[in-house]
Amino acid sequence: MHTALGHEIHQQIRQQLGGIAKEIDEQTTSHDRFRTREEYERCWTELLSSNSPSQLPSYTYMTFPWPTTDRGKAITTEAIRKFLVPASKADIRRELKRWHPDKFAARMDSVVEVERGKIRKGAEIVVRCLNELLCSAS
Repeated sequence: MHTALGHEIHQQIRQQLGGIAKEIDEQTTSHDRFRTREEYERCWTELLSSNSPSQLPSYTYMTFPWPTTDRGKAITTEAIRKFLVPASKADIRRELKRWHPDKFAARMDSVVEVERGKIRKGAEIVVRCLNELLCSAS
C-alpha cells in the first residue's frame, strides 16, 4: 500500500515539476558512474590527468570518485570495505596514498570551489576509515 501511494505521489510531483524532474533524473544517472571499482579507477585516472590550469573545475561532491557505491552519501568503514572487496593490505595502503591530505590537496583544483570544503571533510573521513581497515586487515 505504501509503495503504491508513494509511487502515485511521486508521479504527481513529476507532473507538477515537469522538466525539473527530468533534469534531476538525468543528473542522478550521470552520478551513478562510481558504482564499480573499475569505474572508480577510471575516474581517478581522469582526475589525476586533469591538472592542466586551462581546464575548468568540474567535480562536485556527488561526482567525485568516492570509494563507496553510493557516491559518498554514507562514507563508513563498512561501505569502503564492501567497495574494496577483495582488498589486501597493499590495496588499502595504495588507497591511503591516494587520499593522503598532502596529495589530495593537489586534486582540489579539479573541484568546483563551493564544494571543496565538503569534499575535504569527506576525504578526512575516507582516510580514517581506510586506517581502520588497515588496522583490522589480516
